[in-house]
Amino acid sequence: MEKKTRKALEEPHGVHILKIQPEYFRAQAEGKKNFEIRENDRNFNVGDELWLREYDPKAEAYTENSLVVKVTYITSYMQQENYVVLGTKLEAFVCSRCHDECEPEETTKLSNGEYICDFCKFILKEDEQQC
Repeated sequence: MEKKTRKALEEPHGVHILKIQPEYFRAQAEGKKNFEIRENDRNFNVGDELWLREYDPKAEAYTENSLVVKVTYITSYMQQENYVVLGTKLEAFVCSRCHDECEPEETTKLSNGEYICDFCKFILKEDEQQC
């Protein structure tokens, strides 16, 4: 089923859509983790972008959280056969509400765990004030 989902999203050249578990997503989002270890089944290259979509294995579903990281370095040193370490740099968050890419400093983490852009945060505040 995962292969159908990935194909349906149609990865543009140089962009790889990957699932990532919540603990690793949070570490990437907080800047504590700047690498991914992945099977090299996609011919990764320096300069590629990884669209990391948070996947909750307990719920067996994607959350609305995702982010984009750029591949800055690749090595297979001391890895299992056909696996690589991808050095990464956080490029953007994908807003959980409007799905636009936004700069990390223009993103807010809500108490429910979603990451939203400043525009959606403004709309949310306006809606709360009208209630």
